[in-house]
Amino acid sequence: MKRIIYFLANFIACALVIGYIGWTAPDVETGRKSLRERQSCIPDRLIDNPNFYNVNAASKIPPLISGTMVIALFLQGSYFVLYTTYRLFFTVRAISKQTQELQRKFFIAMALQAFIPLVGLVLPFFYYYLAWSYSYYNQKYNNFAMIAIGLNGLLTTVVMIIVHQPYRKFVSQMVVAKFVIKSREVSSQNFGRNVALTS
Repeated sequence: MKRIIYFLANFIACALVIGYIGWTAPDVETGRKSLRERQSCIPDRLIDNPNFYNVNAASKIPPLISGTMVIALFLQGSYFVLYTTYRLFFTVRAISKQTQELQRKFFIAMALQAFIPLVGLVLPFFYYYLAWSYSYYNQKYNNFAMIAIGLNGLLTTVVMIIVHQPYRKFVSQMVVAKFVIKSREVSSQNFGRNVALTS
């Protein structure tokens, strides 16, 4: 029952945050006017685009709410990670040493798999926060931040292959097998040419 209450409270909080941002969003013209005043370097063709919509429009409430939600999620995640670490490494449980060692290895691998790509997401978002705080606009850095966010899936996959031994073993076998097949094809082609030349 406690888990249901916990998940339900998180779901309601997220829905209310997103709903509030949507309900209090300004009309399109107010958003365009606000953006022209704050970021005069953005071309008019982008601001006047019919698909343009500025949710923030100089209000500090949506970023504040979003930031609070991120902090709340971070605190919850930190609690679960710390509690799991405590239970795995600092308490004696009625399981075999081998099982406990396997659980510890798996936990460390999962922590690495989650942490490394998370850094790739946190840094661009931190840049966006600083840029928003100081009203700084630089399209080149925006593009780099968006590319870093977009590469998160690739980074997650690469880290997963590196930290988990079965994936690492399979990928290395697959790569080696591909090179072996190619070298056999090349050698058979060369053999065929040699036979043709000698005959």
